[in-house]
Amino acid sequence: MEQAGNNIVAREMLLSNIVTLVLADGKQFYIHEKLLRSLSNLLQQVPLNQDFSMGNFDERTVGLFLQWAYAKDYHVGSRGDVLTHTKVYMLANSFNIDALKDTSFGKLRTALKHIAESRSQRANVPFMGGEEVLSALRYAVEHLSEAANELVVGNALVLYLLRFLSWALPSVRHSTTWNGLLLNYPFLGIELLNMARPAKVLQWGE
Repeated sequence: MEQAGNNIVAREMLLSNIVTLVLADGKQFYIHEKLLRSLSNLLQQVPLNQDFSMGNFDERTVGLFLQWAYAKDYHVGSRGDVLTHTKVYMLANSFNIDALKDTSFGKLRTALKHIAESRSQRANVPFMGGEEVLSALRYAVEHLSEAANELVVGNALVLYLLRFLSWALPSVRHSTTWNGLLLNYPFLGIELLNMARPAKVLQWGE
């Protein structure tokens, strides 16, 4: 009976109207209205009698969103891509799609784990993952920049990226990207200091 019920729901979804998703550059994607409305309370309330704007999200990000909407998962490659997962998370955050936020956040954590393991295994090789993480943090902060600062630093993904960068700080402290972020968004530096743990023993002379 459950399978039959699922089939009826799927059939109703596929018979629903088609909504046009419009990107900032004019490119278009399509999704069934019933499916789109099922993704969040916010999407249940928005008027869909015309094209639906996807804001400034790029073609790849919207494509991954659609892949997830129909398959409840998306794939970007074996190693993962921190910036791509960040973009998907920000899309989900914009439309209050909690399930997609969970999926993209989990994939982001896996990608960061791969970067950390690569650094640990190659101790004598310069750490190359810092700029990738910084690019993701910059994208997230710029995307949220219209909100109040406390809402930006309160975002779970921003906090997680900051915690990772606090671990990798010796490798990124001289980065122009990092210094630019601190200059434009000084609250990031304050939040980073709040994350610092006090030293258990003195690190200087008597």
